[in-house]
Amino acid sequence: IIIDAMSIDAFEGYIVSEIGRKMAIAIENAILNGNGSDQPTGLLHSGQITNTGTFNQKGMTYKNLVGMLGKLPTMYHQNATLVMPRELFFNEIAGMETATGDPVVVQNPQAPMQFNVLGYPVVIDDYMPADTIIFGDFSYYKMNFAQNPTIESDRSAGFKSGKTIYRGMAILDGKPALAEAFVKYTRAEA
Repeated sequence: IIIDAMSIDAFEGYIVSEIGRKMAIAIENAILNGNGSDQPTGLLHSGQITNTGTFNQKGMTYKNLVGMLGKLPTMYHQNATLVMPRELFFNEIAGMETATGDPVVVQNPQAPMQFNVLGYPVVIDDYMPADTIIFGDFSYYKMNFAQNPTIESDRSAGFKSGKTIYRGMAILDGKPALAEAFVKYTRAEA
């Protein structure tokens, strides 16, 4: 059965949506982990963040958290965001309390997956390596799209079988513009 013969308008929308989603995932991953060769230079690529520290091997403490916030220069705090993996957030940060017993995490009741840690927004990211947190002003990560992302189809590649190939493509580059706008903390080794 050839899908195009059964096509409905929603099918093309579905294909565009799925390819667009996969492109967004690839860009998100590159912003964090890109090696700078045929992809953007990620924040975690060697030497991109020079302001670093560690937190306790057995688990992040309130003192570690406040120490990390204190390492970021004041001028970057207004737009600062915390980015961390899901397990680190829910296992070590979500239940943490301040020195006076107040919770460090505040959840938005109107949007259950929006959290703030001591007033700073949190992004939980599946592409952030375990035991790593970045805190900083992400407006200092610059990405340039040399060409608008495109999604195209081609029937010639599957001419004999009647298949259509779909491709999403984006020509872009990215790199942290200012290393001092970010702090990276990792778990201390045993």
